[in-house]
Amino acid sequence: MKKFVIGVFVCALVSACGSSPTAPENFAQIGGNWTGTFDSSNWNPIAVKVNLTQSAGSVTGTWAGPTDWNGTVDQTVSVQGVEGLKFSLASFDVKPGARVKLDFANTSDMLHNLVVVKPGAGTKVGEAALKLGLDGQKLDYVPKSDDVLFNTSLLEPQKVESIYFVAPTTPGEYQYVCTFPGHYVTMQGTMRVIR
Repeated sequence: MKKFVIGVFVCALVSACGSSPTAPENFAQIGGNWTGTFDSSNWNPIAVKVNLTQSAGSVTGTWAGPTDWNGTVDQTVSVQGVEGLKFSLASFDVKPGARVKLDFANTSDMLHNLVVVKPGAGTKVGEAALKLGLDGQKLDYVPKSDDVLFNTSLLEPQKVESIYFVAPTTPGEYQYVCTFPGHYVTMQGTMRVIR
C-alpha cells in the first residue's frame, strides 16, 4: 500500500493516477491550504478521498470533488461517528447513480472510519478487518475485498473527511460500518439506494 501526501493537489479521475502519483497531469490543483492523502492501493475510478486540515483558523479552497462533476453533486450526506459506538444516522437514501458527497466527522473519543459495503456484507467485512492484524492501522482497517465499495480513512477524534462517489445503480440496502476492530458489531447503518 502506498500513501501519498498530495498537499495542494486533489487526484483527478484518471486511470494512471495510482501508477504515477507525482506526475502533474494526474492531479488537479485547488486553492487554499488543503492537505491530504491518496490511497492508491484502493483506487476506485468513481470515488475520490480528501482529508481536510484547517490552516490558520480558516478553511478556504475551491471544488475538491471529481473534476468531471463540474463542481456539482446530486446529494450531500453528513454522518458522524458518535459516542456509544454509533453513527449519527441509522440510514440515508440516495438515488441509483447519484453523485454523492459524504462528509464523515468523528465526534467521539475513539478512532473510526466509515466503509460502505455491498448488501449483507457488513459483518463479513468487519471480520476481515479483524484479521488484518499488525497491518490493520496502515490499511485504515479496510480489508481488500470486492465487498468494499467506498470508504473514508481511519479518523482520529474530532477529524473530518469528505469522500465523493457515484451511488450503485442497483437498488438495495447497502450497509456502512466502522471497521476498526470490534466496532462493526454495533456501529452500522444503511445506505438505501431507491428509485
